[in-house]
Amino acid sequence: MELSKILSVATAPAQHRYESAELLSFMDRFIDDPIALRKLKFIWRESGIQSKHSVLPDFKEGHVGRLFTDLASQPTTKARMDIFESESLALGSQVASKAISDAHIRPDDIDAIITVSCTGMSAPGLEIQLAESLGLRKDIDRHAVNFMGCYAAFHGMRLADLICQKSGAKRVLVVCVELCSLHFRNASNDDNLLSTTLFSDGAAAMIVGSGDCAGGMAEMHGFHSVLIPEGKEDMAWCIGNTGFEMVLNKNVPKHIEQNMSTALAATLNRHAWERSDIDSCAIHPGGKNVLGAFTNALEADQESIQPSFDILSKYGNMSSCSVVFVLEQILREKRSKSGIYAAAFGPGLTVESAILKAIH
Repeated sequence: MELSKILSVATAPAQHRYESAELLSFMDRFIDDPIALRKLKFIWRESGIQSKHSVLPDFKEGHVGRLFTDLASQPTTKARMDIFESESLALGSQVASKAISDAHIRPDDIDAIITVSCTGMSAPGLEIQLAESLGLRKDIDRHAVNFMGCYAAFHGMRLADLICQKSGAKRVLVVCVELCSLHFRNASNDDNLLSTTLFSDGAAAMIVGSGDCAGGMAEMHGFHSVLIPEGKEDMAWCIGNTGFEMVLNKNVPKHIEQNMSTALAATLNRHAWERSDIDSCAIHPGGKNVLGAFTNALEADQESIQPSFDILSKYGNMSSCSVVFVLEQILREKRSKSGIYAAAFGPGLTVESAILKAIH
């Protein structure tokens, strides 16, 4: 059976771009706990992030906020989800339309759509809204991967591969949309300060096609999942009354470094690849320390993992979208001559990975 292929990839950050200094100026005005503010500024200086994006203009001085207007109140989860519903459709439609165009196909050529997000949900969901706005067929298969965290793009890719291999579908649209900034909270705990520093808004889309589709950017050779149960309490994403609340412990990089070598070996062994077959790594830019842990565990050189540092610096951590941004840069710049190892982590603690081969 022929391998499924990534036919096109499209990415876009949210429309409002913020330099780190601009965001810290907002925090000066908004956060009323001086100790928390000092901690936040230290974390930000060490983060490796130069700029981030948001669907909200709230963080710009002089702009009227849509959500964050005063210190006295926290926006409700409903208020945040109302904005998610409209903004996720707009940003998702943007990247999906580009992915369809870049694959040189029409909307009615798509047999299935998969949406991925952990920062918002509703029913009818984003997959139905996108199908309607893009003019997809009314009999299209629709799927949603919800609330799985930063590794969820791999579930979308894996499902697209299965659909192509098992159902006779030719082309599947995968769309990741994450609007993390909607869940900013004025809370002084360390988990919240770290997530405030790291997370950002963006979207990514790809067309996955069956092996007999013309063209393509990369072949999908296989996927693998590893659960790290000792890290279960160190990362979580919970729905609260005033937004989604992040648990992100400083032990996460340690768990990554202790387990990634084994995860890579298991992935390669499962699909009969050798370490020498890999010349590029598309690693989720979950943070500078996490990328350092990946680099050490994989014994990777700086060049092979540089796109992950580039995306972290320019955009921050956009949850599930981020690894697709990294993969898009590797494929666009033709960095890989042989194999690509892609990986991301998330609640569980879980590592999801894939091996891909660039098509030249």
